[in-house]
Amino acid sequence: LKNVCYYGCQSSRPPKITDSQNCENPVSMDRIIKTLGERPIQWSFKTDCCGASHIIPRQDIAFIMIEKLYQRARQSGAACFVVSCQMCQLNLDAYQKQINNEFGTDYYLPVLYFTELIGLALGHSDTSKWFSRHFVNPEKMLLKIGLV
Repeated sequence: LKNVCYYGCQSSRPPKITDSQNCENPVSMDRIIKTLGERPIQWSFKTDCCGASHIIPRQDIAFIMIEKLYQRARQSGAACFVVSCQMCQLNLDAYQKQINNEFGTDYYLPVLYFTELIGLALGHSDTSKWFSRHFVNPEKMLLKIGLV
């Protein structure tokens, strides 16, 4: 599963509260994904902002921020994002079609919670219920590589 772990700008900050050893390069999700037998792609944008606070008042700005993340993930060779933050998941998942239309792109980058990957690794059988709630359904990608 070619994935990038995306922490967003809040998951590892402020370090006094999150106890993050390196808030610019967190590795907790990367370690979890490696433990599950996958190898996350290393990239330099794992803590860039997804524009969550801008999506309502300045959707234009948020779309630029989100599109840059899609672009950088694709350039790194990723087939999907792995996230922990609900706002990051929403912004990266819900607006992909609109951003493709606005920027003339063709991104298909499913966004998975790391907990969904844990469920898959543990053999949870009812994944279609989870994945049907995604805007960019990851089942096609996961079937292709034999994870569902």
